[in-house]
Amino acid sequence: MPLPTIRRLIFLLLVFQALAGMGLAASAHADIGTPVANLEMTTLQGGKMSLLAESGNTALFFFRPQQERSRAAMQALVPCLSEFADKSVHLVGVVSDAEALPDVSALVQETGFTAAVLVDPGDALYGSLELAMHPVVAVIGPDCIFQPIVDGISG
Repeated sequence: MPLPTIRRLIFLLLVFQALAGMGLAASAHADIGTPVANLEMTTLQGGKMSLLAESGNTALFFFRPQQERSRAAMQALVPCLSEFADKSVHLVGVVSDAEALPDVSALVQETGFTAAVLVDPGDALYGSLELAMHPVVAVIGPDCIFQPIVDGISG
């Protein structure tokens, strides 16, 4: 990942932490370098989409629609969507299929979050990365390798 992109992501995560009032330490237990399959997942709108970007890095934002920290984090991410538009970072929201999808849609609309939101069936992706909290951001490199974000610094 290019240095300017890393700096933007770190800035984003620091803003995210300040607004959400939380740290990201110990949020992921999967090892750095854990392979991540490029699954085809269902979007919030019911279509299909590949989990990972065709090139570059994919930042996965796992959230819960009824959680205030998730709402604050999503609002903090909105300005970054346009900033990342011409960069090699593809941001994707990920939500459990256990959540009420109308609540997820309402949150996305209220916050102006324009990134794709994928539905994680049975929390399979969340579990495979051994994530331990919401909201959390995980970065998947172009080689489909997991790079957890811990304390605002990519592992």
